[in-house]
Amino acid sequence: MPKGLKRAVSALLITFLVYCLLGFLLIPGIGLRVANQQLAQYATVPARLERIEFNPFSLELTLWGLRLGEEKNPQLAFRRLYANLQLDSLWKRQLHLADVELEGPHTELLFGEKGQLNLASLFRIPPSESPEPEQPSDPFPLRIDRIQLAEGSLHFQDLRPSEPVDFSFDPLGFELHNLSTLPDDGAKMTLVATGPNGGRLDWEGDLTLVPITSRGHLSVKDIQLKAWWPYVRDNAPLVLENGVVSLSSDYRLDLSKDTQLLLDKAALKLADFSINSPQGKPLAKLASLDVAATTLDLAKQEVVLGEVRSQGLEAWAAREKDGQLDWQKLFADFTPPPRKAPAPKPAENTDPAAAPTDAAKTTSEPATDGAAKAAAIASGEASKDRPAEKDASVAETERATDDKESAKAAEGAADKVAKQETSKAPKTGKATGQETAKTAEIDKAASDSPQQLADTAKTPPPESTKASAETPAKPWNIVLRDAQLRGYKAHLVDRQPATEVPLEVGPLDLDLQNVDSLGKTPFDLKLKTGLGNRGQVQASGQVVLDPVSARLKVSTRDIDLRVAQAYISPFIRLELRSGFLGSELAVDLKSVEPLAFSVDGSAEVSQLHTLDTIKDRDFVKWTKLTLNGLAYRHEDSLSIQSVSFEEPYARFIINEDRSTNVSELIIPQPASSSGKTAAESKNAPASKPLGIHIGGVRINNGSANFADLTLMPPFGTAIQQLSGEVGTLDTRNSQPAKVDIKGKVDKYAPVTIAGELDPFDPLKKLDITTSFKRVELTTLTPYSGKFAGYRIRKGRLNLDLHYQIERSQLKAENKVLLEGLQLGEKVDSPDAVDLPVKLAVALLKDTKGNIDIQLPVAGDLNNPEFSVMPIVWQTLRNLVLRAVQAPFKFIAGLAAGGNEDLGTVPFAAGSDELTPEAQANLDKLADALKERPALRLEVEGVASAAADGPSIGAKRLELEYQNTYYRMLQRRGDKVPSDAKQLEVPENMQAPLLEGIYRTRLKQQPPAEWKELDSDERTAKMREAVIASWAKSQVLLRQIGQARATRIKDYLVEKGQLPDDRIYLIDVSFAEGEDKGNVDTQLHLDSE
Repeated sequence: MPKGLKRAVSALLITFLVYCLLGFLLIPGIGLRVANQQLAQYATVPARLERIEFNPFSLELTLWGLRLGEEKNPQLAFRRLYANLQLDSLWKRQLHLADVELEGPHTELLFGEKGQLNLASLFRIPPSESPEPEQPSDPFPLRIDRIQLAEGSLHFQDLRPSEPVDFSFDPLGFELHNLSTLPDDGAKMTLVATGPNGGRLDWEGDLTLVPITSRGHLSVKDIQLKAWWPYVRDNAPLVLENGVVSLSSDYRLDLSKDTQLLLDKAALKLADFSINSPQGKPLAKLASLDVAATTLDLAKQEVVLGEVRSQGLEAWAAREKDGQLDWQKLFADFTPPPRKAPAPKPAENTDPAAAPTDAAKTTSEPATDGAAKAAAIASGEASKDRPAEKDASVAETERATDDKESAKAAEGAADKVAKQETSKAPKTGKATGQETAKTAEIDKAASDSPQQLADTAKTPPPESTKASAETPAKPWNIVLRDAQLRGYKAHLVDRQPATEVPLEVGPLDLDLQNVDSLGKTPFDLKLKTGLGNRGQVQASGQVVLDPVSARLKVSTRDIDLRVAQAYISPFIRLELRSGFLGSELAVDLKSVEPLAFSVDGSAEVSQLHTLDTIKDRDFVKWTKLTLNGLAYRHEDSLSIQSVSFEEPYARFIINEDRSTNVSELIIPQPASSSGKTAAESKNAPASKPLGIHIGGVRINNGSANFADLTLMPPFGTAIQQLSGEVGTLDTRNSQPAKVDIKGKVDKYAPVTIAGELDPFDPLKKLDITTSFKRVELTTLTPYSGKFAGYRIRKGRLNLDLHYQIERSQLKAENKVLLEGLQLGEKVDSPDAVDLPVKLAVALLKDTKGNIDIQLPVAGDLNNPEFSVMPIVWQTLRNLVLRAVQAPFKFIAGLAAGGNEDLGTVPFAAGSDELTPEAQANLDKLADALKERPALRLEVEGVASAAADGPSIGAKRLELEYQNTYYRMLQRRGDKVPSDAKQLEVPENMQAPLLEGIYRTRLKQQPPAEWKELDSDERTAKMREAVIASWAKSQVLLRQIGQARATRIKDYLVEKGQLPDDRIYLIDVSFAEGEDKGNVDTQLHLDSE
């Protein structure tokens, strides 16, 4: 070989060897030494790089065993970092790496109790000079064909919550292809991480660095919420029992101009979710929640939830004694729980390096608890064993100086970025980049020194930030396209009443469509739920949120009314044994402020049964109450087309103390409450009365019980088979309602009620006819025993009652027929009348053994002293009293078919002559006495000073009435008798005639003060004055009284053919007052 060639080969070999020596040995050794020196100088914890390998031919660089932190608890470490530099970087003018591989990376991400991050305190950053303003420039040209992270792990711990958050992602893998800083050059990336309890993170997509854009798919599966729940627990009194969440979404991120983020096909799954109160009481459980087809557009500030499906939510809520919900009190009384120490972490070797190093062996600090060490590092404490340890005070001063300079630099950079972002970003009123940087600076300064915090806080925000803050924020719009909630349940309890009221709601199914959070457009709602044991509620329609309005169709079925028991118990002693509400309604809510709505449809209450809790007896019940054609207009009107009662029943009882079962059921309320209510009512503005219209009321097969316990023995009766109708009832129409009801008393005696009435004002208008047929009188024995002193042995009652009311004036016609009445034994009763009852009964009976009589009743119902007794008692009592106190009237009716009172013989004032009318009455009396041979007659002569004295004047006035009225009829051309004395002047004409007579007779006008009198008093005074003017003389009262008695006896003996020994003359009596100008001589009957 030529010598020159040998030298060349030798030079090449030497160069090769030197190159190999430099590449394989010197450069890695020097690099390892320099790296460890720098780590020792700037790291605040033990730090070491184990080995560096470099291949100068393939340009492959490998770093082995980097560790920052304790050997067994490193804060930052990896097992191997590999990079492969390509030679084409020389001519392509870009750094080109074919592969970058990171094996076994491990990171401890730890936050201290005050929010310090451990990674921020791993190095001491030297102070730097204030940076010059950066000029816009292109990024450093870099291209990496493949980046791979394998077998990584991340440990996260946060000591800020009261219960530390601690979890790990292990293994953690990442792969990126074709990463480049060249414009519009994208890279493919993949990230896979396994979290605690089987959770998994998958990220796949494209990434472009210039400009920063990315698109791809991100999914998080089976994340246990317990790991993150301490953040919620410190702000809400909710204890998580279980909960697993999964998230996935396609995304598109673009930071080329503004921040643009679009999530598409996003989905969320929540399963087995359960929360309790701090006391362990269950609050809510959710079987599953699936949200799919969701999009989020950050630029539009819009979230569209395409599809929501949820199953099996179960919630518990209660209203407490003070009226607040237990959820309200739970949050109102919430105080953050005491801080817990982090769970100790087992001491184990987590160093990714293959074997311990010399540097690790020389570490003098023993292995300590991992959590405690993490807290120490996060709080900024330097390791006691780090190399080149400086004096603590000097190190602290340097750190404070470094932190201050770093904060200034960060603030300057943040100001620049904020100004750029403010000019680009829309004015939404949210925090800008400047404010974010300022907040970060303040947070950092808080952990350094109060003076830094004060200096930072004094820095005013830029004008752009103020303008942005004053601009109204654009509201986010959240749209829910379709939601289906199934199988929801709510366990509700109301503890405010004396007896707590539980209410079960569910299973509840709810469908919502096109819900818009802005609330301007209607959305569809469909609800179906159970209520109580068997109740059902359904609602469907459309709702608008702003302003609130709704059109809903609501249907209810079998709603248990017993839930109202606790609310009515404080007011009435009534047990609601059963009752179910059903309805078909259309609800139209027009507005909330002011409240305006209408309800149309129908409703029914079935199987209502109430119990008197005092007597433990039925009070009111019915099989079904139906309201058809219901139309309610809030604060205006209530219209019901028809009301139907099926088998209604009511019980009415008069107790021993004369109170009723209705009054004793009412519980008196405290006077203070009623007084307050009255005051509030007085101050409340007057409102328009509610108009009520009921088209008709129908009763089918009703019944009732009546009892009077004041009697001895007690009285009771029942009405069955009560059916009929009541016509239209209307508060705004004075037309009375028709009534037609039929039933039976004690199963066999028919009852009919017919007529018309105004139920809203019965004292204004009423015309009712009631008929009772063949009522057994034995049921009335208690009344006869108490008031008449005798039991009823047998008999039947027929009643025809006609009651009329006009403007509170009652006029009643009672037709009574007693068939075969027989009295039984005498009964001791303190309330019995002291009258010869058997004599009265004997007088009343006709030849068939019946008693037939009419009993009129009249009076003013506004008079508190006037009352109408029960119909049967009123009839029997009147019969007894009339038979004893007015026997002649009964005799006249029974003997001659008339109803004249034969017990008095009227004589004209000052005269003892019998008038034809008196003679006729005496003829009837004679005939009646002939039919009653056991009776005796007593004649009592009567004289009246007031009547007989002015008799001449009275006769003259009567004649003047007849003459004046006669002339008036002649002038009108009416047909008149030949003599004025044959006329009978109507009573309603006497007052007008008297006006003229007074002026003619007395030659003067009535006194002026009489104008203030009512018509009756004025008439009476004028009549008195006229009669007094004609009075001339007086007749001896006793003589005229005896003459009248003798005249009656003579007529009965001579004309009536009665034996004189049946007629007795008794002493004369003197009557006080007057009786229309007549003096009535009294007759008396007695039995043998």
